[in-house]
Amino acid sequence: MHWAARILRRPERPGRSVSSGQPPRWQRWALRMGFAAALAVALAYLPYRLLDGSGARKADELRVQYERTIAAKRTLAMDNERLRRQIEALKNDIVAVEDIAREELGMVRPGEIIFRIEEAP
Repeated sequence: MHWAARILRRPERPGRSVSSGQPPRWQRWALRMGFAAALAVALAYLPYRLLDGSGARKADELRVQYERTIAAKRTLAMDNERLRRQIEALKNDIVAVEDIAREELGMVRPGEIIFRIEEAP
């Protein structure tokens, strides 16, 4: 017996007289149409979920996040290189130490006169 016929065949019930042992023709067609409709829905839903649903949108979001991460990585690498150069300058160059002391700490040498120029409101 063919496998589809075994699936579509209904088991016999006691007290039911069916000569061929199969359900009526309309029931077989209804079952077949139900299987076909379920298969069509499943085959239509799968590409929707993969391409148009959250899959494509999620892929785009991840691509944008990746590009932002790469840009942030470049910025941080440049900052790290600038800080390395500043550390080397502070270790080896007395003028760099003096510049930092003047700019950040407001220190001056003895005998220097400071003029503050403020903008008019």
